Parts: sequence; structure tokens; C-alpha cells
Amino acid sequence: MANHIAHFEIFASDVERARKFYEQAFAEGPINAFCCAISLSLLAEGKSVGEVAHAVGYDSPAAFSAAFKQCFGVSPSSYG
Repeated sequence: MANHIAHFEIFASDVERARKFYEQAFAEGPINAFCCAISLSLLAEGKSVGEVAHAVGYDSPAAFSAAFKQCFGVSPSSYG
């Protein structure tokens, strides 16, 4: 796994944070886990918080930001 992390320039702290996030997301149900995965992907693509919030079904960026921060411990705007 370390080779893959180095190859994609992913920091170990990001991998650990994502692992914990997915554990929590799957505990809350597969739909939540799917939305979480989509939000990470969209943020990595450079989409705005508002665009991502709408794409994963939130009515407001603030509600999405609160849920994201609860799972990851950081705001979506500081994730990328």
C-alpha cells in the first residue's frame, strides 16, 4: 500500500482519515457511504462546496459542510 500512496502522492494522514470516514459512513448505511464517496471525488475534481452539496442531495451547502466536518473533522472547503 505504501507504494500506491507514494505513486499517487497521497499522504498517510489522508488515507487514515478516509478509512475512518468510510467505516463511519458504512455503519450509517450504504447510501450514506455512496454519497460520501461521491463528495470526496467531486471535491478532488475542484467542484465548489455548493456544487457538491447539491450533487449529493443536500438542500444547503451549510448542511453539507456540517455533515462533512462531522465525518472528516475538517470542512469541505479545506479538504482539497
